[in-house]
Amino acid sequence: MPLVTLITVVRNDSEGLRRTLDSVAAQTFRDFQFVMVDGVSTDGTIDLIRQAPRVDTWISEPDEGIYHAMNKGVALADGEWLLFMNAGDEFGHACPS
Repeated sequence: MPLVTLITVVRNDSEGLRRTLDSVAAQTFRDFQFVMVDGVSTDGTIDLIRQAPRVDTWISEPDEGIYHAMNKGVALADGEWLLFMNAGDEFGHACPS
């Protein structure tokens, strides 16, 4: 069982999703499951998900809004802890000292 399940919900935000995928890929912590829930995007988002090397589980189907999509992600999660990052969210960057 992974310690953390990272859940990303997205619909037609390929630009934002690219930033999120890059941010996740840059992490050194690897004890996580990465779940994507797509709301049937038509802008290339699904192609990004298919090509992402670190996505463990994904679905693309209609939903009834963001919270419904988030609950679908929870149903797919195996982690002890859940972390939600929507498309466009990024992990923080260290500040130079």
